[in-house]
Amino acid sequence: MSIKTYLLFLCISFLLFPVVLLSQGGTWVWVNGDSTVNVPSYYTGIGTYDPLNKPGGCYEPASWIDKTGCLWIYGCVSTHLPFSTYQDSVLWQYNPYINQWRLVGDWPPYHICGTQQEYDSTNSPGERGYAAATWVDTSGIFWVYSNSRPDLWNYDPATNMWTWFDGLCTAFSGPVYGTQGVPSPANTPGGRGECTANWVDEDNNLWLFGGLYSAAQFDEYNDLWRYNISTNEWTWMKGFNGINSPGHYGTLNVEDSLNMPPAHMAWSKSKDAAGNFYIFGGATQLLDSTYNDVWRYNKASNNFTWINGSNLENNPGIYPPPCMFTSNGYPHARFENKGCATDTCGNVWMFGGGINNPNGFTCYNDLWIYSMALNQYKLIWGGAVQSAGHYGIKGVPDPANEPPSRLGAVAWMDTLNRFFIFSGFSRPGSGLNNSRHNDVWMFIPDTACYSCGVATGANEHYSFNSSVSISPVPFTETVTITYLLKKPGTVQVELYNAMQQAIRHIVLPAQPSGRQQIELPAANFPAGVYFIKVQLEGSLSMHKIIKIK
Repeated sequence: MSIKTYLLFLCISFLLFPVVLLSQGGTWVWVNGDSTVNVPSYYTGIGTYDPLNKPGGCYEPASWIDKTGCLWIYGCVSTHLPFSTYQDSVLWQYNPYINQWRLVGDWPPYHICGTQQEYDSTNSPGERGYAAATWVDTSGIFWVYSNSRPDLWNYDPATNMWTWFDGLCTAFSGPVYGTQGVPSPANTPGGRGECTANWVDEDNNLWLFGGLYSAAQFDEYNDLWRYNISTNEWTWMKGFNGINSPGHYGTLNVEDSLNMPPAHMAWSKSKDAAGNFYIFGGATQLLDSTYNDVWRYNKASNNFTWINGSNLENNPGIYPPPCMFTSNGYPHARFENKGCATDTCGNVWMFGGGINNPNGFTCYNDLWIYSMALNQYKLIWGGAVQSAGHYGIKGVPDPANEPPSRLGAVAWMDTLNRFFIFSGFSRPGSGLNNSRHNDVWMFIPDTACYSCGVATGANEHYSFNSSVSISPVPFTETVTITYLLKKPGTVQVELYNAMQQAIRHIVLPAQPSGRQQIELPAANFPAGVYFIKVQLEGSLSMHKIIKIK
């Protein structure tokens, strides 16, 4: 389907189905991957994008979102049979702007540690999966910690190489807490998994909370750790220095030094503009106890506050009418709600997850938005029900479309504020028993339900700001960027190649109001696809351009 046909269908869909879209808050589009499950991966070569490339059915990979809004995954829990525990050591990147995957690298499934803190093309972190802790630091380097061994690795996308940075590379150990608040080279969080409540602060420190004790079947932590990259030291900041602590809720919305979330596996998280950390729900003890509580951590005071949701286990939540923020509504308690992302307006999007029950697991495919500024939820799509989903036609939005309910999906926002989900695991009762997905979905919100400068479809210009134009398209030697400033201000222009690697960054401070032009010489650029991102007056435009010989 051509881009023009896609856009025409999109416009018609919004005209024909206004009531349905409003009642559900938007429309899902299946954009990549398969509608069947447990499929094997396929790639045409390493390092190149191709419409045919795809990871196989995948569950709880280590994942990162780079600074251009592309998804990277490593260490999928894959399967061709129910309950297979195969974890791979393959790195993939998905580019949402061209809707294509590329296989970045395939390393041995065992640890090759090399020399600590030295990059080498032969280094390998080995198999990873089951929601290992991950971060993207302020310089764009990827980090991954544990899921069994207490080892910290980083990956440089520019060189495509790993380095073992800290911890025990080839053996398991439990936590070494030391003294609370005091960094030490001997400190370590120990081996743990199911701990994607991770943050990077303004000083480029890495933080993690809780998770599953790797040496036991179901014992959890509620400890909070900080890692200083420059000193290579961990600090135990808060929480119990042991397992299975009941925590302390205190009083709703009242900060107290005694407050602490219960020990649990935590998946959904965010960070607000003030640098406070948020944790949403999770699970403990054989998944019999699930939560829908919301906690905020104040880094300045080193205190937690229970601010929303219930302090009771397995709470059914309160499902309000869709498309309205309310102080009297929040999701059902759940676990493996890894499908979480934050938009540029400070709203946290949360998709899926599930609960345990006597017949297996019940999975969800509901979509919520939580406003950190308002401390309120808004139901955008779905309800507390399990569904086998409906794929429809790939690339075509339809009010009947819905992703199958699932656990452990990856979610992210690209730089255009578009919400995507990938992968996950459907369990008994969903109609897709023990099934790993490799599908990619995009949600197109109804503007009457949500507005945050969001793009409403996959188009060539992806533009939030109609005052920006690019010419000529295609180009041969020079690209001209034309824009209109309503008042004086700063303009930023970034140019990326098809691999989403930044190749030029221009900052133009104190530009006068009125219509302006920038010329980018590009005669020496290879032929191919490029992207130009223009930021001005608080808005963003992303443009796809093509260089021809």
